[in-house]
Amino acid sequence: MTMTRNWRPAAFKSLDGARGVIENSWELLDSVQQRVARVSLEDQGQEAGRWRWLVLVQPHGAPLGESGLCDTIDEARKICEQMVPDWTIARLPKGRRRPIW
Repeated sequence: MTMTRNWRPAAFKSLDGARGVIENSWELLDSVQQRVARVSLEDQGQEAGRWRWLVLVQPHGAPLGESGLCDTIDEARKICEQMVPDWTIARLPKGRRRPIW
């Protein structure tokens, strides 16, 4: 049985407090709701129409920042989920952990 991972639409909060969702962008969250990976559709340039994946942490939670491109969102999500096991919890420096919303 495969476990459903915690993917949600990527969100932003601007300096003036406005909040919103980033179109065609998804974030993988750990068990304490911290971002550990992201996939987004490239809409400009040579790679337009491809999905960029970005892994933000290593399996044991240390910052990483590895990225690449895939043809589909499912491929991109699969890579992220393979690189970030479901037991991963991001380790952020003290004072850097912020709520997503």
